Order: sequence, then C-alpha cells, then structure tokens
Amino acid sequence: MIMSDVDVDGAYEWLIVVVGIILGIMSSYPLYFWGDIPEASASLQAVRSVVLPLVVSAVLWLMGKLILDQNRMLVVKFVAWMYSLATTAAFFLNYLMGVNFLVIKGEMNQAIVGYSVLFLFSPVFVYGVVYPLYKRKYPDAIFFRNKLWLILTLVIFFVLIFGVLYLTAQAAKIPITP
Repeated sequence: MIMSDVDVDGAYEWLIVVVGIILGIMSSYPLYFWGDIPEASASLQAVRSVVLPLVVSAVLWLMGKLILDQNRMLVVKFVAWMYSLATTAAFFLNYLMGVNFLVIKGEMNQAIVGYSVLFLFSPVFVYGVVYPLYKRKYPDAIFFRNKLWLILTLVIFFVLIFGVLYLTAQAAKIPITP
C-alpha cells in the first residue's frame, strides 16, 4: 500500500472502535483501572470517568465529517485525533497503575507523568504521522500554509482536554446518594 492510499479517516474510526472496547472493559473491571474507591462504587466511578470522553470523541468526529469548510474540518479532525489519543494514553496509564505494573508514588508524580503523556505524546504523534497524511489528502487547504490554524488547533485541544479532565474528575468524586 502506498502512502497516498492510506485512509486516515478510516484509521481514526478504528481508533474509536478500539477506545469503545477499552471503555467497555474499564466499566466491567474498574478495580483494574482505579483500585480501591472509598467514596463511590468502582463501577459507577468507571462509568462516570469513561462516558464523557467517549461522547466527546464521537461528537468531534461527527463534526469533522459534517463541516463543509475545509480548514474548520481539519481543525476539528486534528483536535479529535489529539483528544482521542490523549484519553486513550491516559486510560492505559490508569490501567498500568491499577494492576501495579507501573508504580508511581504520590499523586503529584502521577499527575506529572499523566500530563506529560497527554501534552507530549498526542500532539507529537498527530503532527508527525497524521498531519502529513491529511496534507496529502487536502493539498490545497489553507490550513497547511498558515501555522495559525495549527496553533488554534493546539489551543482548542488543550482547552478541551483540561475541561473534560476537570469535569470527569468532578463527576467521579460525587458520592452516591441513596
């Protein structure tokens, strides 16, 4: 298969399928991902922690498919790629810590490692792998000639990931009331 035949949109759709499977496993076996949870049942915490990221991924991708303006469509698709890779990496990190394969002492150290994964891996991967594929697919797009579009994409990604992380953490902390 030559590079121009790579279906970058199809690859993202497969990523969403894989993320959905991972989230199903996380909801079924939450103790492997979060360990002992005193405030709420483990399965409720798992559901609260995974539903919002999956819905955001799906909505971003649908927006990317439905937007007609090429530059805006590319912004949304790049944000979707970065967001989905970042959340997948964060879930994998939770799994490694939950099964004690990766032991990181202290919440501050966990946050540093987790945010490093979110902020370094995802944008670097998207810029290095996905960006050239879309550039070949849409060679006339202004998005690729003006770096302000890329900066806007990164800003939207960081705002979105911080917002969803905050909302997910708040939802997971809410105690169950009978």
